[in-house]
Amino acid sequence: MDNHDQTPSVRRLVDALGNPLVRSELRKRYSVVQPAITDGEPDEGLLELLRRMDEREAKQLGEEFDRHYANLLHVWSTLASSEVIAGFVKIRDKASAHTELTIQDGAYSFFDISTAGVTWGDLRTTIASVQHAVELLGAVIRGAGFAWGMLDEQLARAAGDFWSSDD
Repeated sequence: MDNHDQTPSVRRLVDALGNPLVRSELRKRYSVVQPAITDGEPDEGLLELLRRMDEREAKQLGEEFDRHYANLLHVWSTLASSEVIAGFVKIRDKASAHTELTIQDGAYSFFDISTAGVTWGDLRTTIASVQHAVELLGAVIRGAGFAWGMLDEQLARAAGDFWSSDD
């Protein structure tokens, strides 16, 4: 959700994709097809068939890009307008990234995260939604997916190693 100039947040990346020139260039790159090796092929009919197959594949890739982008916009608009996300941003801004202190009844008190309108159940569904947005961004921007399962395994292993440390 961060909008700082130097933060590669989902918000800023989606905003950048709103630029038709950027999106057009990424769509072009996404649609690149490696043509079959046809050196020395004497059959013009076969060469033409291979060219048409490459064109059809490039068109299909462009349509796939468009579907990913449309899906990204839908996922992002749902996330960006979510009250739960607003609650998580509030927790981030007041308790996690910064520590907000207020004076109540003459004494300093920390931000009470229970007032942010977020439940433990919201955490799992929000993470899944954000991961989906990141996957779509990866597809649209890099033409690549993301191995969330592998990341989860690596993080679980690292956490296990950390907590079982004898030091």
